[in-house]
Amino acid sequence: MTYANGEYYEGMFLQNKKEGKGILKMVSGDKYEGMFSNDLMHGFGIYTRMDGEILESEFFEGKQ
Repeated sequence: MTYANGEYYEGMFLQNKKEGKGILKMVSGDKYEGMFSNDLMHGFGIYTRMDGEILESEFFEGKQ
């Protein structure tokens, strides 16, 4: 799914929201690969910043 703002998501959906495992590529160049719940990063994921920094962490309702 490519969004109007340029973000790209590949993964599972539930009722038109990101749910389960997926990959989100942001306009900034950052990328998140991991679990989603109710359209937000939620659960274990790997967040790769545009500058190459990698964060492996648990996320809760979109926040690390």
